[in-house]
Amino acid sequence: MRVRHGEANAIPSLREEICDYGNRFGPTASCCFADLRSHLRALARASSKRGLVEDVLEDDVSHVLEWAKAMWTLNAQGGDDAGTTERGEVSDAHEVLRERGRKLRAYTFAVQVVYGIAAEFEEEDDDSTVLRLLRTYAPSISELTIEWRTSLSFLPGGGGGQKEILPGDELVLLISQYLQFWGSSQTRQQQLDPSSSGPSQRIPSLLQAAGLLEE
Repeated sequence: MRVRHGEANAIPSLREEICDYGNRFGPTASCCFADLRSHLRALARASSKRGLVEDVLEDDVSHVLEWAKAMWTLNAQGGDDAGTTERGEVSDAHEVLRERGRKLRAYTFAVQVVYGIAAEFEEEDDDSTVLRLLRTYAPSISELTIEWRTSLSFLPGGGGGQKEILPGDELVLLISQYLQFWGSSQTRQQQLDPSSSGPSQRIPSLLQAAGLLEE
């Protein structure tokens, strides 16, 4: 990925390159997020260095987050019929499964982008920004769970035997990550304010996350 303009426009150009690359490869390549991770880190850190003004994210970061939210919203399949087809439409059924796989990859990639940016703010111990970012731009745990359960209904190969790796497995990891974000934030807030009542939320959140990974 190359920055297309001069240094003054490096960050806006990087923002556009991230979105262009994601639009092209997000629905087709499961490694797309790994390819973009260092670039997302650079974008978030540049924003962090400039600082937040009245708790508002920099335009470049907000642009990428809005783009990612639009992508996972567009590719959500939780309310869809799970790809049932009439008899004799075998070729159409294969095409339906293929398209659903593309949408699932795009959905997963877009959520990973939101989490990747959130993780950079978490490293700065900016918990209020992390939680606000997740509430604003990421799907809720219930939405992620619905997507995961929906993904089980259009597995390739039509029902035979247990599979070690399923198409929607990464969604479970994302749910687990959401719980860890939340638990870590609550723990740090209680450390900063020891007078706050109630036990730490980190252990329950990690137990919930572990339970999801075992499901």
